[in-house]
Amino acid sequence: MAVLDSATGALPNTVIYRDPLTKELTHLNATVIGGVVKCVNVLINGDLIVGGSFTSIGGVSAKRIARYMFSTQEWVQVGQGIGNGSVLTIAVCGTTVLFGGDFTQDGSGNTINRIAYTTAAIATTTPIQQAMNGLNATVRVIEYHPMNYFYIGGDFTATVDSPVVSI
Repeated sequence: MAVLDSATGALPNTVIYRDPLTKELTHLNATVIGGVVKCVNVLINGDLIVGGSFTSIGGVSAKRIARYMFSTQEWVQVGQGIGNGSVLTIAVCGTTVLFGGDFTQDGSGNTINRIAYTTAAIATTTPIQQAMNGLNATVRVIEYHPMNYFYIGGDFTATVDSPVVSI
């Protein structure tokens, strides 16, 4: 869905879509301001959810996490957004969106340590919430397993309040 920058490995400051039938590339009105897009995933209804260090996308204020709605061809902020750091990974399981990074606050200034979730697949206004009591360092990857659990990798050694078991 997007083209990686060969020099940095990051997504560029835009988002494109490749139509599987026509093979055409379409720019999704995604001019990014205040940072870059670092991850992308597809919601259950086919809409996109993107994360990164941006503060605006497609002319809409969106603090580090946004959704592109194909039905209206518009970008919207997810929940209250993320207040600092970057969203580095996004995983989708049904209507739940789990995301991680090096952030420590939501867009309202509430503590939310590096891993969070929302039901953004249902409503973009659903608040972002802390997951797992938070983690003590950066979350770099989250993958969903079909048996309804997630694999989470990164630099952390503990949740905010207890050690974690590692593989």
